[in-house]
Amino acid sequence: MHYYFFYLKINYTFKGQHIQQAIIDTEE
Repeated sequence: MHYYFFYLKINYTFKGQHIQQAIIDTEE
């Protein structure tokens, strides 16, 4: 659950909306 956090931060910086999708995808 470390890579997902990093990916989230990077995505959040690139696309704040994409972070939500990424969070759900990684959380599940």
